[in-house]
Amino acid sequence: MERNAKTKINLLICIVILIIALCVGSYAYSKVSSKDSRIETGEWHVQINDWQKETVSIDKPLETNLTIDISKESEYVRVNPNPELATGYIGPGCSGDFDIIINAIDNEVSLKYKIDLTSDTTSLPTGMKFYEDASYQKEIDLLPSSEAQEDLTGELTYPITAKETRTIYWKWDNNEEDTNFDQAMISLNIKITIEQFS
Repeated sequence: MERNAKTKINLLICIVILIIALCVGSYAYSKVSSKDSRIETGEWHVQINDWQKETVSIDKPLETNLTIDISKESEYVRVNPNPELATGYIGPGCSGDFDIIINAIDNEVSLKYKIDLTSDTTSLPTGMKFYEDASYQKEIDLLPSSEAQEDLTGELTYPITAKETRTIYWKWDNNEEDTNFDQAMISLNIKITIEQFS
């Protein structure tokens, strides 16, 4: 009699454990399956040269345009002065640089970027050239309609912990064609495309 009672208790304990296991398993499965079917869509934020942050959906590229005024010294243009010109102005024989600063810190994705330099023929003097390096060896081609320039691309791998700075150097060589250049503003158009990569 006592043996039957122990068997019944053991059987009852097994049934209770089995019911608890089934309930826990069913709950865990429902959480996992609902998590798999839910796709999180988010945004990422990019700031170029401390301008207002731009926000885009995570599945779309961000395209932004800068116009750099090289005519006068500014926050983004540091001119190596020519003693024959007034301070802050440039002419043949001058050189300088400006930074493109991409701030993508705090984004939760890896990003890639491409920088294209374009200009119409009237906004720049013929002798003005752009370079990737301070020694003026790697010239950047200015294209009327921008094509991929492998040297002006980069990747920001998650976690992004610092701003990305690309310095563009310019030099205005003495050129006879520029003696009659009379534009008040010497400007360069810069298109920056940023998109997610994995």
